[in-house]
Amino acid sequence: MTTATEYFDRMAGHWTEKYQRDGFFRRRLETVLSWFDGEPAASSILDFGCGSGVLMGALLQCGRTVTGVDASPVMIETARAHLKSGAVRGRYTLELIDPEQFAGRYLTTVYAGVVCLGVLEYVPNASTLLARLGSVVAPGGVLILSAPNSSSLLRMVETTVYKHPGLFKRVPLFAHLTGVDTYRRFQTHQFTLSQLSRVLASAHFQLEEARYQVAPPPLQALDRHRLIGMTVLAKYRKAHLEIQMPPGNRNAASDGRDLTVCNNARR
Repeated sequence: MTTATEYFDRMAGHWTEKYQRDGFFRRRLETVLSWFDGEPAASSILDFGCGSGVLMGALLQCGRTVTGVDASPVMIETARAHLKSGAVRGRYTLELIDPEQFAGRYLTTVYAGVVCLGVLEYVPNASTLLARLGSVVAPGGVLILSAPNSSSLLRMVETTVYKHPGLFKRVPLFAHLTGVDTYRRFQTHQFTLSQLSRVLASAHFQLEEARYQVAPPPLQALDRHRLIGMTVLAKYRKAHLEIQMPPGNRNAASDGRDLTVCNNARR
């Protein structure tokens, strides 16, 4: 059976083109870059599921240090070629990782920001991946995610078309869903924003910004509505954890007793 990794191996040669001809890919890229505008300059960023390296290149041009990881060996080689091809300058690392365990050298570093776009829906255990990514975000750092929006009425239509391809094969609008190599074969999850936020709250993350995006041309003006936009894009901030001493006992930290942990989210 074809796996999601093999699917993205096949897509790698055309992935960069999506940022040139697909309005959603461009808007998502622009949104993510705008969300990093207010973050400290020259910070280190992890791009988990870096694909062909387009976001990595844009972050490098903004002065960031970037680590890109992906489970697709062809995507990693495509990203390497893209980053070596010309104007991109900066410090970066590329790493091929296991698609099920998410293990790799990237886990030995703490990052000011982690980006995970279009990945959660393809992994067997999204909660495990979120916990892994959350653990490498520095206190006060950001985690930016995108995922299919299960609240979207358009996602419900998409699911109907995918499950009944014979009824829609002659409709050009649905050709990307009725073919043998549709991405829906490999998606295992869809999410609401509240589901993502609940999982991340346990790891001390607070939602800062969210946008809904993606709709066919007749509905694009409405895609920011929760019931229309097919994708949710969210930015979370990891809390600072401060150890506070009990009044009158400033030596309490030395023996580990009577410590209170407070979450103070940076705004």
